[in-house]
Amino acid sequence: MVNFALAANPTSASRSGAITLLGQNIPVTQAGFVPPPTLINAKLATNGVFQFDFTNANVSATFSVLFSTNSTTPVHLWTVLGAATNISPGFLQFTGAHATNMTRFYAVRSP
Repeated sequence: MVNFALAANPTSASRSGAITLLGQNIPVTQAGFVPPPTLINAKLATNGVFQFDFTNANVSATFSVLFSTNSTTPVHLWTVLGAATNISPGFLQFTGAHATNMTRFYAVRSP
């Protein structure tokens, strides 16, 4: 077992290189920094559909949407609702078909 650490990638682009171990080059790719999304156009339709859009500067990033009824619940216990849809580069949308009258908190994460 070999352990190594890389400094965080401060850019939105992936970077790659190689680690030489016992004379063999092992390729390493580090994903770029995914800036936090900017939420826009949140709306609740009368039929229980909740929809929101968001933008992100990293157009190759993918996002999942989670929810909880309690914002203090640890994020690993939140329910994954699904993926956001890419509408255009850097512009994504999520539609939740089963929003209810209960309080819900939503989170967007990558990946």
